[in-house]
Amino acid sequence: MKPLLFTLFALLNASAYAQFQEHIIESAPYTASSIVLADVDNDGDQDIIVSGGINNQLKWIENTDGLGDFSITRGILELGFSYAGDIAIADIDGDNDIDILVSTAEQDCGEIRTFRNTDGQGTFELFSVSMFTCGLQSQIEVGNINGDNYVDWASSMSASEYNDARVSWFENDGNGNVTERIIEDSYVRSFQLVDVDGDNDIDIVGLSLNSPVSPQIIWYENTSGAGNFVKHLIGVNSDLNYYSKLIAADVDSDGAMDIITAYNKTLSWYKNDGQGNFTDEIIINDDASFTKLNIFAVDIDSNGTMDILSTGDSNSITQYKNDGQQNFTTTAIIENLYRLYSPIYAKDVNGNNKIDIISNSSENGKIAWYENQMDLSVNQNSILDFSIYPNPVSEELIIKRPTREPATGNLYDTTGKLILSFTLNDQDSRINVENLAAGVYFLEISGNSNTVVKKIVIE
Repeated sequence: MKPLLFTLFALLNASAYAQFQEHIIESAPYTASSIVLADVDNDGDQDIIVSGGINNQLKWIENTDGLGDFSITRGILELGFSYAGDIAIADIDGDNDIDILVSTAEQDCGEIRTFRNTDGQGTFELFSVSMFTCGLQSQIEVGNINGDNYVDWASSMSASEYNDARVSWFENDGNGNVTERIIEDSYVRSFQLVDVDGDNDIDIVGLSLNSPVSPQIIWYENTSGAGNFVKHLIGVNSDLNYYSKLIAADVDSDGAMDIITAYNKTLSWYKNDGQGNFTDEIIINDDASFTKLNIFAVDIDSNGTMDILSTGDSNSITQYKNDGQQNFTTTAIIENLYRLYSPIYAKDVNGNNKIDIISNSSENGKIAWYENQMDLSVNQNSILDFSIYPNPVSEELIIKRPTREPATGNLYDTTGKLILSFTLNDQDSRINVENLAAGVYFLEISGNSNTVVKKIVIE
């Protein structure tokens, strides 16, 4: 019986691997710090932005044909013996193209450098420098925190002999002038900017690692919509540490942003009632099969529910498939020596409306993207019948549908960052967007197994 069981297991995994075709972009020894996908040169396809490597570069790799041919690399910054870390992308100067923020460090001290896309074609120049620190710096997150027309950002630093710990947001005037606004004297290691309580402004959820009792999961409420924050405790977990991760996603498709955490051998989530009240921890996986460290939430199989991808110390990229009832099935979809520090990102690379995966194997150094070759059902490829107006919009977006069937709406900016999440229960729904920054956005509507995306412009 054992050979038969082994054969069945091998066939199942072979089938999973066959659903994703590997395309190697770079095979030289390369340990990436961060990888994201965005349309850098405004030609309608997804390019790659990556930091790290032998010379700690910040560079972008052009998707030359829109189908995933990444044959042209363009440098932005080379730091030599310094460190290029976390990347964030946003339109920081209001000219409707992708700019880049990156954390840099040298001899244990560092800062956030912002690079402006000067021509919309991927030519970059230094725009601003913020948050100099000699402590450990956390990730960078971007969003319109104070409700003006410019994208702000947030980060955090640990205490050192030169500075106290603090979490701050940085007010951007769009002209390269940045003002730091301290939220709290605390070190928030992994966090995201997201609307937690459904009031159409940007809050913060994260892992606070300097609690006198134990590491905490917290959220900072943007009480006025102008960047004044009040702290709320979600939970305490003594197992959280520097390597733990937190992301926000609508796990149960109710329009509210939930929290997903990854630590040690545990993957879990906390349900949000839409007003910032969270349940106790709900375990998804707590055994040795969990590939910890890097997690990404995306509807990888296009069935209208949010799945989770992870990379880590089990040498694989693993999918936790959500059946729509928050029951997760674990499948290793790529087995290729993906070690602890392998960043992961997922987006449609080749324009066929399927979510592909890009990652870097810190074990063998290659950067590759994995083409999603899943066969989607007729229902999964069908389109919801709805219209949106006015477009462009400045205050209130109206979504008109022929049915009252419940559906979920997600609004993304051009970087793929989730800005708003809401539930549709009527034929005519009104969404307030007057506090969002002007620019191009993508509205995704999902109901049952149907999903469609339309572009809108906010003035």
